[in-house]
Amino acid sequence: MGSRVGCVFVREGLVRMWHVYVLKCSDGSLYVGMTEDLQRRLSEHRRGTVRWTRSRLPAVLAYHEQRTSRLEARDREKYLKSGWGKWWLRQKLAKADQVDFLDGGSRVK
Repeated sequence: MGSRVGCVFVREGLVRMWHVYVLKCSDGSLYVGMTEDLQRRLSEHRRGTVRWTRSRLPAVLAYHEQRTSRLEARDREKYLKSGWGKWWLRQKLAKADQVDFLDGGSRVK
């Protein structure tokens, strides 16, 4: 049995993973969303079909997590959009940017 990106094998069945993601937009704002198909959703953002990010392109994937259920992903998305979640996210991204700077920018965005 092979592996699949974004999926987890559980016994005989295949369980779809949910993605919570953060885009850093050209104006410095952050967009937090969730999806079952991360590549499709990022493509929609790049093509300008998502209203909120359309005027803020280009937007790069700054952070992403996987969850095993839609409910878990929704709860995490809601947290990242809250005051504490935004603070946590900014701290996390600032540390990642420092590492980027120190290691010569080898992180893929």
